[in-house]
Amino acid sequence: MKKRNGFTLIELLAVIVILAVIALIAVPRIIKLLDQARLSAAEDSTMGIVEAAESYIANFMLQNHGTIPSEDLEFSCNSSEGCKLITELESYDITNLDKLNYKGKKVSSGNITISNGGNNIITTNLEVNGYICGYIGGISECIEKSDEVKESGTIVYFNPETGMQCDDDYSEENSDTENKTGCMKWYIYNDSSDSMAYNLLLDHNTTAIVPWNSQNNNKDASEINAKLREDTKSWQDNLNARLITADEVAQIVGKDDFVSNISDENQWFYFQDLSQITETGEGSSCKDSGCKYAWLYDRTNYTCKEDYGCANNAVGATTYAYWTSTAVTNTSNKVWCISRFSRLHFDPVNCMLIGLRPVITIPKSLIKN
Repeated sequence: MKKRNGFTLIELLAVIVILAVIALIAVPRIIKLLDQARLSAAEDSTMGIVEAAESYIANFMLQNHGTIPSEDLEFSCNSSEGCKLITELESYDITNLDKLNYKGKKVSSGNITISNGGNNIITTNLEVNGYICGYIGGISECIEKSDEVKESGTIVYFNPETGMQCDDDYSEENSDTENKTGCMKWYIYNDSSDSMAYNLLLDHNTTAIVPWNSQNNNKDASEINAKLREDTKSWQDNLNARLITADEVAQIVGKDDFVSNISDENQWFYFQDLSQITETGEGSSCKDSGCKYAWLYDRTNYTCKEDYGCANNAVGATTYAYWTSTAVTNTSNKVWCISRFSRLHFDPVNCMLIGLRPVITIPKSLIKN
């Protein structure tokens, strides 16, 4: 009998089929394990940046006799320069404190904020290892990029005391000027596909009138920040309540030529084309009901009319604007504010016609569509 030296075609086909079945089972699991490892590395890098921020706070205070600015310390990250401090500080020693020294995967982009005198650390939109990561309220979260983007002005109902969405618990009275508690109306703004968090602007002032700084000094934000902390003391700390920046407002309305650290008071601007605005004794009125940015200056007038930015009356409060956190460059006593006249404008920091309106930052996972 002739000895067989190899496999028959049927045997080869059987082996191929078996290998294919093994591959179908094993490859997805391997890919999942690799993705989990990549995600874990991104989360570890995010926590490494948070730890670096904690060390930065300690080193800053050691180097500056136990003090730290009341204003937010902002860091911007990229793969070539790391996470650099972009807040301009005066009267502080920042030698060797111009960036965060962190370990782990390089961050392609993103921002870190140290606020409330070093008590709050938030990282947002950190692109690490192919994920978008953030650290908000002691929770580190990394997500894959999504094409879904919420339009600025999208309404959500959120209770800052419970940290939960609350669509069914909202009532119009919760939007009265000076209300600080319960289920309130908020506006999403400047969302992007590479963000893991929403910035939410409240629809009313929690304090109707408050000076930014009664000493007429726009280099010291301690007074307005103290009032912000008082207004939000019952809110969850992880929401990082703050004031909106003038640059964020410019981004909302597409005013690309406005940059707060070089734009002086002559660069104030309306939120929409002048053809949509009518100056009146009571304010600036949208000529039609489609005023795109009415939500941005809602409830900023004590004689609100439905067609110019006030969906509801400000309940008798003698106010016409709310403060940003941004001082006007080249001056010592002016700060940008959002006014009832549908514009970003400026006023002296001791002005007694302007209120306080908080912004919070929350993970996108808290809001269900």
